[in-house]
Amino acid sequence: MPVSTEGKLLLDTHTFLWASFAPQKLSAKAREWLMDGRTALYLSVASLWEIEVKHEAGQLQAEAKVVDASLRTLGVKPIAITAGHLRTAAGLGKSRGSDPFDWMIAAQAMVEGLPVVTEDAGFGRFAGLEVRW
Repeated sequence: MPVSTEGKLLLDTHTFLWASFAPQKLSAKAREWLMDGRTALYLSVASLWEIEVKHEAGQLQAEAKVVDASLRTLGVKPIAITAGHLRTAAGLGKSRGSDPFDWMIAAQAMVEGLPVVTEDAGFGRFAGLEVRW
């Protein structure tokens, strides 16, 4: 079944970074969705936190002002973390893996009914989560 580009998508952290700084790394479908003005794009504030943590640790060159500019350029809307998101993340159990940023992104996608755009096969461990790439 073909995936519609209409609707809403939650970008994983690396998807947002690649869209911002290395779009050639994105799948053809991901590039299509990102350029389709009909698709609402979202990013967890957990991703923004992850970017900042990695930047401060010297693992990532993306400065806050550049990230903010990219959010505007791509038309990506941040999603705040709610109590419902926290409860869902905590309830993911042993499927969580070791990355709490992924737990939150998966939880927000589940609660908000959003597919996650990611190349990270690890998101497949979250039952009921729709993953696109």
